Amino acid sequence: MNEMNQKKGKVLIIVACVIAVLVILGGSAWAYYTGTPGYKIAKGFENLAQEMDEMRNPLSEKLGMEELLVMMQDEGSHVTTKLDITAETEYGSATLGVDTDFYKDSKAKEMDSSTDISVMNYNFAHLDLYGNEDVICFSVPELFLEDMYFETENIVSQYNNSILADDAMFGKLDMEDFSIELFPEDRISVGSWRDMNSYLDSFEADVEACREGMKLEKVEKGIYRVIIREQDADRLFKDIVKNYKKLYPNQSDGIEALDEYDNLIASDVSISFEIGKGNRIDSITMENPIKILDGEVSIDGEIFLLGEERSIDKVQGKLTITDAIGEKAEVIYQVVQALEENDYQVDMDLKYIQGDLSDKMRFTMNCDAVKDTFDMSFSMKEEKDTFKCNIRGSLDDIVPGESLAMDLKEFTMIMDGEELCNITGDIMVEPLQGKITPSAEAENALFELTYSDIGDIVYKLYEEYGSLLDLLDY
Repeated sequence: MNEMNQKKGKVLIIVACVIAVLVILGGSAWAYYTGTPGYKIAKGFENLAQEMDEMRNPLSEKLGMEELLVMMQDEGSHVTTKLDITAETEYGSATLGVDTDFYKDSKAKEMDSSTDISVMNYNFAHLDLYGNEDVICFSVPELFLEDMYFETENIVSQYNNSILADDAMFGKLDMEDFSIELFPEDRISVGSWRDMNSYLDSFEADVEACREGMKLEKVEKGIYRVIIREQDADRLFKDIVKNYKKLYPNQSDGIEALDEYDNLIASDVSISFEIGKGNRIDSITMENPIKILDGEVSIDGEIFLLGEERSIDKVQGKLTITDAIGEKAEVIYQVVQALEENDYQVDMDLKYIQGDLSDKMRFTMNCDAVKDTFDMSFSMKEEKDTFKCNIRGSLDDIVPGESLAMDLKEFTMIMDGEELCNITGDIMVEPLQGKITPSAEAENALFELTYSDIGDIVYKLYEEYGSLLDLLDY
């Protein structure tokens, strides 16, 4: 299973690279082929890019969501939540209240949160949490854990070298060591992806080689073909992977296995475009499966743009992945979008087929930028199991790119027709003001506790809650 997951991961990376090169090679750089197949394809991509730019969620634009996410990631934020989590138990309906005050300072590399937990409006627990690059500190007064801490490096080793890993306690962890990075240096900034071409400037020589070596030809009326040579595509994708690992070493574990292959792309890439009136792209098809990973895996696919007002109003497609022994996995999808002046709707369906297995996913969303409301639904069916999630709410006190207040009216999770829980409450996001004051200090090392220390904690717990436990046993 792990080997299959690794292979899927490799395939997805290559598929992403294929999509990237199509965007690059289909861009305005082909405009000099005026009056040729290259010109038709370039104009088609130009029209497609314009449609994608027009198809924006007006509520997201009103919020300045992209700028808000950049602020939260690169600068910092203050987030408060007051949530009620309601679930059915064997004793009836129960509500758990979770109120959190969260601060993050990305520049100083500090975060802090304070959480109150209540049941049926009765406060019974409190958690303070503070973290920086070196340590994570926490306090749970009700459990007599005050100002505990552990280092962020080599978590498994710290645990396995403590008495907590003794057989008389919880036992050792048999897993690979890891560290916790609250503020990774190589995180990908949201803003850096606004312009795909600017990110790929470093591959200009590879892209130029693809353009110089590729063939563009007219197949028949309205059908045009592009063929990219194997060696050019392979060199480009290898450089993309190499550059990614260099820029983001802490996020490249999943693609290290690609180094064992001589050729990431092991065949020519032949793609046909159906272009209709007004130089509008109606379909994009891989004419032959593209062989990847030394030919062990191949991918095939097609995209149909069927919208009326805009081609991307309705998109259907299929992607087929075939492994070395001929087993196939297919992804079939449809995306339907509708945009009016202040209202955006999207309906997405996806089906994954592999052998006798067939999984389905569905996502719908409706956003109203006049009423400042949103309504979303996500469902997934895997063999006999079904899962569904419904989310709806409204927004207020909007300062574009800086702050907002959300009234979460519903966040329902349903499994096999039974409601697991429903979350309601208020969420507020605003810029960070001032410096963070730690709510917990690094005084007592969690993984350096002795049996005597643990014995003292257990004794205090029994002194405080022993009568309650006796009552429950009775």
